[in-house]
Amino acid sequence: MSILRFAHADDWPALPSALLADDTTLVLRSGTVYYATGSQLINGAQGNKVTALSSSSGVVNIDLSLGNYFTLTLTENVTSFTFSNKPGAGFGGTVMVFITQASGPYTVTLSQFMWAGGTAGVVSTGNGDVDALALTSADNWTNAVATIKNAAATP
Repeated sequence: MSILRFAHADDWPALPSALLADDTTLVLRSGTVYYATGSQLINGAQGNKVTALSSSSGVVNIDLSLGNYFTLTLTENVTSFTFSNKPGAGFGGTVMVFITQASGPYTVTLSQFMWAGGTAGVVSTGNGDVDALALTSADNWTNAVATIKNAAATP
């Protein structure tokens, strides 16, 4: 992995300057260029990889080095989420997890996150339902604020 840092957007003329702000950090990983946030540059446009998650003994680990967009097809009840490869002190971010209810219904405990109004959201229980869970942290994933859109469209 190589890290390329540019003080000014026009320091890399091969990319349209509109894509790069001043003081932009780009990362070259396996021949693909990413913004430091994990967003991939595709043909001069920004895109994000979607990674499938799974649970083990009720725990879902979100590897933050894999991007910001994830899918999770429930195969068991989920009791907690963990985060690995955190960016470090002084960093935060947002991830989106599209949760699909498989042949359950399975439950997902979301009380570890902070919610508007103080009441944790609930995952839909209908077979094939897809919910969109957004998690945002401003303290390197020590705490996260959550919102959920039940019965969201399939991503």
